[in-house]
Parts: sequence; C-alpha cells; structure tokens
Amino acid sequence: MCINIISKYIDHVDELGDIGAVNMDRICKIVSKTRNLTEENVRLFYGVSNHSLVIYDSTNLQPDTFETMAYLNPNLEQLALHMCGRMESRVLEHWAQQSQLQHIKRIELLGPFLVREEAWKLFLREKGPQLTGFLITNAPRFTRECLDILVENASQLQELRLAEVNQIEDSWLEPIAQLTSLNNLDLASDLSGRKSLSSAAVIDLLKAIGGNLALLNLNGHEDLEDDALTEGIAGNCQRLEELYLRLLPMITDAGVATLFKDLPRTNRLTRIDMSRCHGLSSLALTALLDHSGATLTFLGINSWKDADEMALNGIGEKAKKLVELDIGWCRNVNDLVIGSLLKPKKGRTQLKTLSCFGCNRITNDCPRQIGVNIVGVETDLRRQRL
Repeated sequence: MCINIISKYIDHVDELGDIGAVNMDRICKIVSKTRNLTEENVRLFYGVSNHSLVIYDSTNLQPDTFETMAYLNPNLEQLALHMCGRMESRVLEHWAQQSQLQHIKRIELLGPFLVREEAWKLFLREKGPQLTGFLITNAPRFTRECLDILVENASQLQELRLAEVNQIEDSWLEPIAQLTSLNNLDLASDLSGRKSLSSAAVIDLLKAIGGNLALLNLNGHEDLEDDALTEGIAGNCQRLEELYLRLLPMITDAGVATLFKDLPRTNRLTRIDMSRCHGLSSLALTALLDHSGATLTFLGINSWKDADEMALNGIGEKAKKLVELDIGWCRNVNDLVIGSLLKPKKGRTQLKTLSCFGCNRITNDCPRQIGVNIVGVETDLRRQRL
C-alpha cells in the first residue's frame, strides 16, 4: 500500500529522501504501468551510485532525457530501457563519446525504432569492446553491417538479442557463430518481414556455439523443421536452461519427442515455451516431461489441441516445481486435469499462475486452491460480463 501511495504522488516523492534501491525499482514498475513516468520525475531513479538502471516505460521520455541519463548515472554497468520509441540517433551518438557510459557492460533497448544505421555503427565501434550484453528488440534499422561491427568489436559478448529485427536472415548467423562466449541467444521473429531462418543455417550455428548456450530463443521462424531440433539443439546443446520455440508450424509431434529423448541430461531446463506449435501433442508432452519435468518452473503448451488427458495429467505428476503454466486451447483439459495440477498425489503444488483460455471442458466445479491464480475459465468470464 505504501508503495502504491508513493507511486501516486511520484512528482513529490523526492522529498522523502533515500527510499532504497529495491523499493525504487518497485515504484518504477508501478509508475511505468500507469504511464506516469515523465522527464521530470524519472530523475528520482537516477544516482551516481547506480550500477544498474531499468526504466520499464520510456514512452514519455524525449531524446534530451536519454542524453541526460548518461550524465546523471556515470557509473552505470547495466542499462535497460523499455518502450524507448522516441530515442533518436543522436542519443547513441552522445553515448558513444568517451566521457559517457564509461563503465557500461550490458545494454538492453526495447523499441529503438528511430535509431539509424550510422548511429548503431558508431556506438558499437566505441562501446563494443566493453560490452558483455547487447540486447535489442524491434530495431528495424539495425543492419548486417551493424552486426559485423558488433562481432568485430565485442568478441567477449555473452548475451545477444536481435529480436524482431526484420532484416535478419541466414547470412547473419555466420558472424554470430564467431561469438564463442555466448550463453544467451535470442533471435525471435515477429513475422512482420515474413523472413525465417532455415534449419540448415541454425544447425551450423549451433554446431559452433550451442555447447555454451543457457538460453535459446527461435520464436516465430516458421521455416524451421524437426532437423533444427534433433540435429541442431539435441546434437549440440549441453547447458540449456531456457528454450523458447513458439510459433513453429513445421515441427512435428514425433520430432519434438525425439528432441527431448536425445537431448543430453546436462541440459537442466527450467523454462520451456512451445506455444502455438499446432502439430504438437501427447508424444512431445510425455517426452518433454520425462526429460525436464523435475526442473521446470515455467511451461507453455498453448494450442497443443490434441494432447490427451493422460499426457496432460502427467504435468501434475512430473513437474512439481512449476510456478507458471499455460495450457490454453488444449482441448482435453477438464476439471480432472486441473485437479491433478492443484492437488498432486505426492507433495504440494508450487503453481502461482495457471492459464487455461479456450479450455471449454472446464466447468463450474473446477477445483480451486488459495494462492493459485487460474485465468481464462469460461464460466468465470461469463460471470464478469454479467
């Protein structure tokens, strides 16, 4: 309640003095959710002692504000700016100066639409050698030439995200394969450019760098087939903890089952999201749970419409550490399946969020449990409309 009150009167909160870094981050999240963060009150979150700064909604911030951010947080090592659509090329040109962001190691930008190719090149030439993390999402003017400069100057890169960069194609994977220190790789597509990586290119990439990867995201690359999973992932990855393979219509139930049967046990997966892969069903789910059920905290199998009740019941039996589960549009989910998740035969569930939109076999008698947020039950939605 106190945090909510502070966020409501955000323009006057600086009068309270030191609030603490953890509470500051919570306040920033709440203020960002209501889009009340402005170039005046954002300074509350600045400080010379800051080594990390996350701004969760930069929608109202102007280019001058982004430039000032570097002045007033001179010791930043990690900077994350979400919704930074007003950022212009001159911001990165300013940050590229030797006197700015001297300690920066990790930068994350979500939605820098207006930054042009030359600004990316300048920034990466000047700051690349000190970067261990470069994460951008929805940057339409980031080109292959920009990637070449990144690889040339940031040889020690450990995290790379080029998500929803609509120019990405197979040829981009050749320079990425040179980044042998990578442990997180996110190449998710939003399908807007209707370009997809091919299985052959992904296999070659994973042969080069797959052994060290802890996170792999290939969401939305519609041309990927089973061999990208069986030869690429299962054949080369040894340390995976997070795997994201949403929206891959070409992969099959048998192919995914083979992936998890062949995937070395050294991969201790805690998060798997294979939602909206419509060809996946019971074989894939059973093999997935046999391999990773004991370690999973998040599982997304939205739209696995043909997964049978027996396979779905296996989730509650084998994935006892699950905190979040999305089983939306799995047609065979019913009250018994929900009961097996909430009240497993052995132990207690750790589930906090259960999403079951489109599961029309769930009735008014659906089991409930305190502490578990079940969203998407059709009978609940009807009551809300009334």
